[in-house]
Amino acid sequence: SILGSTENSGYQYYCAVSNEYGTTNSNIASYSIASDNYALKQPFEVSSNQVVDPYFMAKYINDGITDTLVLQNEGWTSAENHGGSEWVIIDMESVKQVSRVKLYPRYDGTNNGYGIPIDYNVQVSKDGETWTTVYSATDVERPTSGAIYLDFDPVDARYVKFEGTKLRANPMDDNRVRMQI
Repeated sequence: SILGSTENSGYQYYCAVSNEYGTTNSNIASYSIASDNYALKQPFEVSSNQVVDPYFMAKYINDGITDTLVLQNEGWTSAENHGGSEWVIIDMESVKQVSRVKLYPRYDGTNNGYGIPIDYNVQVSKDGETWTTVYSATDVERPTSGAIYLDFDPVDARYVKFEGTKLRANPMDDNRVRMQI
C-alpha cells in the first residue's frame, strides 16, 4: 500500500510517500488549482453599499469566503432600501459558458438568511449593455442553511447580474430592507 501526505510550503508542496519498503520524500510534486468559480476576485459593480468598515463591504462580494465571519467578513450588504431593487454585476473579463449562480447568505445567529431577496433574477450579457434573463424566482422563503444554487441552461456570457427586485425586511435589524450575499 502507498500512504501519502503533503505539507504546504508557500507555492510548492512537499510529499512523503511510504510503503512496506520505506519512505521517500519529494519536493518535485506539482499542483494546479482548477475552479469553476468564475466570479472569484473578478471586477464587479454594486447598486449600493452599506458602509460599516470593515464589515459588509462590497469587496467581500466575491472574495471566496463563503462562511459568515462575525465582526470580520460578513459578506456584502446593500444600503438601506425601501422598495427599489439592488444588484451586483460580476465582470468575468472574458466570455465563459455559465449555467449556475451560487449564493451564500449570511449565517450569523438571528440574521440567518434575511438578506436574500424575496424576488430576484439572474441576467447575463456578453457586452454589458444587452441583458438576457436566465433565472427568475418569486416568493422565495428565507433560507436557513447552506448555499443556494440557481441553475439554468448553459449560456455564453462575460457579465452576470444578480438583482433582488423585492427585498426582505429584517426584524433583527430594525426592519431595515437590504440585500446581503
